[in-house]
Amino acid sequence: MNKQFPMSRRTLVMAACLALAACGGGGGDDTTVPPAGDGGPPVGGGTLQVSDVSAQLQHAVALRSDGAVFTWGGNAQGQLGDGSTTDRPMPLQLSGLGAAQSVAAGSAHTLVVKTDGSVWAFGANDRYQLGDGSIATRTSPVQVPGLGGIQKVRTRGAFSLALGDDGSVHAWGDNRFGQIGNGSTTPAATPVQVPGLSAVKDVAAGDQYALALRQDGSVWIWGQSLMSELGGAPSAADHHVPTPVAGLDNIVAIAAGDLHAMALRSDGTVWVWGNNEYHQLGLGAVGSQAVPVALPGVGAVTAIFAGSINGMTLGSDGSVHAWGDNDSGKLGDGSNVERGAPVAIPALSGARLLGLGFSFSIAVRADGSAWSVGENNHGQLGDGSTTGRLQPVAVSQVTGN
Repeated sequence: MNKQFPMSRRTLVMAACLALAACGGGGGDDTTVPPAGDGGPPVGGGTLQVSDVSAQLQHAVALRSDGAVFTWGGNAQGQLGDGSTTDRPMPLQLSGLGAAQSVAAGSAHTLVVKTDGSVWAFGANDRYQLGDGSIATRTSPVQVPGLGGIQKVRTRGAFSLALGDDGSVHAWGDNRFGQIGNGSTTPAATPVQVPGLSAVKDVAAGDQYALALRQDGSVWIWGQSLMSELGGAPSAADHHVPTPVAGLDNIVAIAAGDLHAMALRSDGTVWVWGNNEYHQLGLGAVGSQAVPVALPGVGAVTAIFAGSINGMTLGSDGSVHAWGDNDSGKLGDGSNVERGAPVAIPALSGARLLGLGFSFSIAVRADGSAWSVGENNHGQLGDGSTTGRLQPVAVSQVTGN
């Protein structure tokens, strides 16, 4: 990876590379990605009926329509939850979990909400991101104590978020920058309720910050303020408690990248702010954006997704647009050229759900089939190989174990 990241992300990626043996090797951007195709539809035929998907540094987790949970990709910290630390290039069902309703992938850990509202976690735990009161790595799912009635989970770096059926927000893990939102910088070994928030309908986790969307359409944010991701000047102080983002109203969806954020307004417009070193805001020029501004060139949008340093939208007409970093071909446009402004991605047209990893992307079509594109050195594309792809390929069929 030849990008130079701000210190927060650079430190995280370097540490992960050392721990997971992620740097170099097969599936790199410049050596194993095949030449671009003709821009036509994805090859193969996806068969994994996906209702939810999440991707992060080197692994992915998917929820099948019947509630079954599947994981694949890098596994050096046990983030696949199969009891091992062996990478897997094809989806593996975690049969012991039973039926689930929400999944989330962190840098090296995974969260699952079962249909009974309980939360389970596995993988890296050096900053209490599993929430079980310890810092022990877990290669199999463990229940997160003190949580019930949870509807969804979100994570990205080394802290975790859970949204309750009652609109409450719970957080645990790393808190060096106030990302737990409880007014302190002390790590939370087990979940704590984020004070000052109620009637929340969605949450999103950045690298070291968090977002919450309330039922009234307002957006609240807390955590690190490194590159204007909190919607303020780059030198603004970290927020240790939730604070409203000025200038946003009638918001219906939110998304968080490493150091940038997105919001979808009820009129179909998209608003972006934060770091923009690699065009992850899609504004055509680089430079951090301290306040939310409208994203041009995407038409009427129905869903938004933020990768580490890129973004994607789904349009009301079935179109997919993407922008930002593209070293590994993760945007799915058949190239590895960084895109300063949104470009249409015909190969992913008709997608209804996206999961954006650090250097790869997963798209779910209306029929529930999953397709992946980008880097694949740990099998994170789920196609049974470790060959990187510039054109989407089908995530392999699975039958469970």
